[in-house]
This record gives sequence, C-alpha cells and structure tokens, in this order.
Amino acid sequence: MNTTCLNRLDRFRPASQVDQHLWPAGPPGPALSAARADLAAVDRAAGVLLERGMPAEAALADLRRRAELAGTSIAAAGRALLAELNAPS
Repeated sequence: MNTTCLNRLDRFRPASQVDQHLWPAGPPGPALSAARADLAAVDRAAGVLLERGMPAEAALADLRRRAELAGTSIAAAGRALLAELNAPS
C-alpha cells in the first residue's frame, strides 16, 4: 500500500487516547478528584516498589498486603509508603 492510500484510511481510525482508560471518568468534582488522587498514590507507590526491583504483580500484591495489615485501602497504604520515604531519618 502506498502512503496516499494509508492516509485515506486514517479517517476511519479512531483518535488514539493513550492511557485514557486508566483514569476514572465522570463529572468533575470532589469524588473524581479523590479517585484520581488515589490512583496517583497507588501508581507512585508501585513505582517505588518497581525501582526496588519488584515485578509489577509483586508490587501490587505488596500494596494489597500492606493495606490488609493496616486495615485500610490500597491508596492509603501507598500514601503511607510514600510518607515513609519522606520521613526524616
């Protein structure tokens, strides 16, 4: 296929939305902001664990374990992990 033909086909493709599925959708407001903040906390905490050499599945399992032990949400466990990093030594 030549590029002219490919360009004509582009009009039938939906626009790409990279990582759009990762954020909750809904009307703007406090609930949506809180959901996004929770996801961001989990994402950052998982990133810390990944940097420590954990595979992705193990990092999420570790956050779930921390949440269960603390009797809290995964987002709160993620925030606690991040707070540990920022605590004075």
